[in-house]
Amino acid sequence: MSNPRLRPILGLVALLVILVVVVMTAPLIGTSSIDLGRALDTSIPREENVDRIILFDLRLARVAFAALVGMTLAMAGCVFQATLRNDLATPYTLGVSGGSSLGALLVMRVGGFGPLMAMGGVAGGVITVAAILWLARRFRGAEGTVGLLLAGVTLNLLFSSMILVLQYLADPYETYAMLRWLMGGLDVVGLGLSLWLAPVLLLGALFLWSRAHAMNLLSLDDRTARSLGINPDRQRLASIGVAAMMTALAVSFAGPIGFVGLILPHGIRRILGGDHRFVLPGCALGGAAFLVLADLVGRMVGGDAELPVGIVTALIGGPVFLWILLKKQLR
Repeated sequence: MSNPRLRPILGLVALLVILVVVVMTAPLIGTSSIDLGRALDTSIPREENVDRIILFDLRLARVAFAALVGMTLAMAGCVFQATLRNDLATPYTLGVSGGSSLGALLVMRVGGFGPLMAMGGVAGGVITVAAILWLARRFRGAEGTVGLLLAGVTLNLLFSSMILVLQYLADPYETYAMLRWLMGGLDVVGLGLSLWLAPVLLLGALFLWSRAHAMNLLSLDDRTARSLGINPDRQRLASIGVAAMMTALAVSFAGPIGFVGLILPHGIRRILGGDHRFVLPGCALGGAAFLVLADLVGRMVGGDAELPVGIVTALIGGPVFLWILLKKQLR
């Protein structure tokens, strides 16, 4: 492209178009065919209009929820990679997903489901975020980012071990329910959950975008950031804290969905360049479109017994990320 300044703008426009097309198309596709004209016919009583119920209460609600979760995970991954200057850094790497999962499964183990599980997941995520912020204060400076990553990996392994203990102590039905939840899921009914989550997650996204300039400097080195008037530790603390809380909230309701926060930032940077003023909104658009498509694939491939979206993202994300690593190695 001849004009490098035009490239990220055109890339964002292309991502927006893709997202709009995906969001408009995905609700119309499914194992059960619907009559769109009948679904939009308001003269038919809602309780008698099966097509309308399937379109709005099931498919459209699922698409909206998938878009919010995909946006959150991709932006959070981008923030962690930029502030910690590590291509493998994600909220999952630092144990946020593991902490939320452990909290949710602890509630399931004592007989709580639905909103109670979500509350347990949020509580586990909050405790994990508090631990991460405390660690971030302890591990300061450029070398401290490595220590923070190692501490996060240790937390993640600890939470994974505790989850295995819960599964071992549970009965077969509970073990299956836990395993199924850990695969991730976006099956919601109605737009209520998305309407409740959207303001919180969008405010978090706006906050992260407002820190885009600081992330550009942090992605270089702390000395440069400090020389240009940025407090690296404070900016890193704020960005990681908000990104981790957003992830904890998403995971509490959707379960752990891997690879979105890992591969999307890499792909978006290849398209838009390294300026986080464009990369962050690009991750929001790309992450939303990617997870909606992944969920659509899971619904269509699995048939009546749909394939969990976490499995789809892993099957797509694993080979893609290996390809990215090989491309970098061959340069």
